[in-house]
Amino acid sequence: MTHFIALTWTDLRVLYRTGYVWATVAMFVIVLVFALQVRRLEFAGFADVVTAIILLDVVALPVLLVGLMVLLERGEGALLGLAATPLSPWTYLAARVTTVSVICSAEMLFIALLAYDGALRPDLLVVGLLSVASVASLTGFCAVAPVTGLYAFILPMMACVLFLGAPAYAVLAGWSPLWFAWHPTAPGLTLLESAFTTVPRVRLAYAAVGAVLWLALGGWLAALALRGMRARAAGG
Repeated sequence: MTHFIALTWTDLRVLYRTGYVWATVAMFVIVLVFALQVRRLEFAGFADVVTAIILLDVVALPVLLVGLMVLLERGEGALLGLAATPLSPWTYLAARVTTVSVICSAEMLFIALLAYDGALRPDLLVVGLLSVASVASLTGFCAVAPVTGLYAFILPMMACVLFLGAPAYAVLAGWSPLWFAWHPTAPGLTLLESAFTTVPRVRLAYAAVGAVLWLALGGWLAALALRGMRARAAGG
């Protein structure tokens, strides 16, 4: 727990020192302005559109921030230091995912509370936001692992964001949600939807189980990616 707290505090300082936190502020302002405009409209499926917009934002920022932070650590030799310490990769991953997910989720929670004037379940909204942001953060580790520079990271980052946002595109296009029931962010989208409208218990159960399974799989893949990066850093 001591290592976890120390790493979390270090990540917060890195985000502030590098100015990466301002990327989240810029995205926050853009989405807030858009959300305040959308709230003036009245149309069928408004809650679905809101959850789709939230999902698109919550998958983009974590992938970007995790990738930038890992690239910074590579440049400063921090990964080499990690490879030489007994620090558990799971502690490192948990601290990074927690820091990034909480920041991104808090921003979207504030936007939803401010811009949405209908009935809302904040508890389910928080769970859904953290679920999606955590999956996106873990995906960021997998996306940045094979590359060594910022420009090389752009294409994998965009591909990951497009892939993770697929259920939202389906909602906006009016496609059946069953087509994306297998998708890593589909459970999180269902949890987000349940915060704005009534969702059958069967779908909620699917969302809860699916979110846990995808987080477990994402954590395992991210741990493999981190192990590979640490090995390459140690091997020069």
